Parts: sequence; C-alpha cells; structure tokens
Amino acid sequence: GRIEHYYDITYRKQIENDLRESKNELHYEKDFFEKVAETSPVCITKVDKNGSIVYANSAAENVLGLSKSEIEGRTYDDVKWKITDFEGNNFPEKDLPFELVQIYRKPVYDVGHAIEWPNGQRKLLSINAAPIFDDNGYFDSMISTIDDITEMVQKRQELKESEQKFGNYVNNSPIGIFVVQKDGYYVDVNPAACHMTGYTKDELLLMNIIDLHPDDAHEYAGQIFEELLENGKVSAELPFITKNDSLRYWILDAVKLSEDKYLGFTT
Repeated sequence: GRIEHYYDITYRKQIENDLRESKNELHYEKDFFEKVAETSPVCITKVDKNGSIVYANSAAENVLGLSKSEIEGRTYDDVKWKITDFEGNNFPEKDLPFELVQIYRKPVYDVGHAIEWPNGQRKLLSINAAPIFDDNGYFDSMISTIDDITEMVQKRQELKESEQKFGNYVNNSPIGIFVVQKDGYYVDVNPAACHMTGYTKDELLLMNIIDLHPDDAHEYAGQIFEELLENGKVSAELPFITKNDSLRYWILDAVKLSEDKYLGFTT
C-alpha cells in the first residue's frame, strides 16, 4: 500500500501573506513619504541610527550646498560640514539634533547652528527634528526639516545695529524727542526732553501731552494732536509749562512713527 502524509501549512501561508502585506505597506509608506518630501519646498533629510544621512530631498541641495548624492554620502556630524554656532564658535556635539532626539526621545525645534558650503559660504540653519522608533521601541532614525535663516539673521542684526545707532542719536540729541501713543500718553522721551521740561523720564511716562500745556492752551494742543492723528504729520508753536511752573514755548514737528505711535521733535 501507499502511505501519504499531509501537513497543514495554513499557518505558514498566513505568515507569508502577512509578511508580503507588511512589505507592501512599508514600500507604500516609503514611496508616499518620498513623493511628499520631493514636492516640499522645505529641506527634508533622514538620518539612520548610525548617523548616516540616508535620504535628502531636492530642496536640501539649495540649503546644504551639495547634490543629493553628496548629501546622502555624509554623516550628520561630518567634519566637512564645519559646524559652528552662529558666531563661528565651536558647537557642542551633544547639542546637535541627532544627539538630542536620542536622549530625550522626542522632537526638538529651532536648533540653530552654522555650516560651511564647499565654496566657503557660511549658512545659518534652523533645524526641527523628530525621532523614529522601530516596533520594539528602539531608536531607528531621525527625520528633520532644515531652514536656511542666514538672510533673516543678517537682517535682524542690521536692524539691531540700526536701532542702536538711532538710540545713540536720540539719547545724545540736543533736540527734545517725545514718542506718544494715540491716547496722548508718552511712551518714550530722550534726555533733552527731560532737560527742557524739568521732569524725569519716569515722570513724563506717566503724563499725557495735555499735562505739559497751560490750561488756556489745552484746546489748541488738542487740535494740533488731532491734526497729527489725521494727517500723520504736523508743525506748530506751542506754550508749555515746566516742572517749576515756568511758561516757555517750543516749536513742535511731529510725524507718524507706526500704526499707534507718533514721534515729536521740539526745539
């Protein structure tokens, strides 16, 4: 006779099907991620658990100064990046996004450091990064978005320097300078304004423009202020009272400074 053996391989087939479906899902997710990343105007990179950059989208070339293939051939901390802080000082490795997401196991935002392109240009970067974990909860990789904020930082520095120069001019000007709100209250004055009125800066910042004028000039001073609010500029000669009750006169030239502030020059 013949002996036949039959084995139930249903479970094995189920496992094979599950693995096949899992691979298909992973392929779909990878394909979906790369398609989304490629259409993004933001630099996106992926770093594996060993620190190697395994993916960079097209926008990364404009931010990192290398081709995609060159980027993907480097590690996050490659010496060729010449990583420093914005001032050119050494940047601690422990403060790099790759180190932070592993330690804290959560996203980090606006980590700033500089790199140097192969042509010598320094670029200031702002980095947001998030860790990716495997099915067992172990760190697997890091996804990051990187913005080139070089121009923004430079403009901010230029503005700061401009404000410092303006502040020096205001503080050392022999002309009385007042900054007033729409409601007529002073929000800033320079030393010359204090000298002219006899009040300290703190005292003036508690006062309204009407407070410096004699009673019989309140209506006229109010009209001049209304003209400033309406037209954005005004010139007038006005009487004012100093802290020691002396009556004096000044010539006022005022202009609109911003949406709710006005700048006045008095001589």
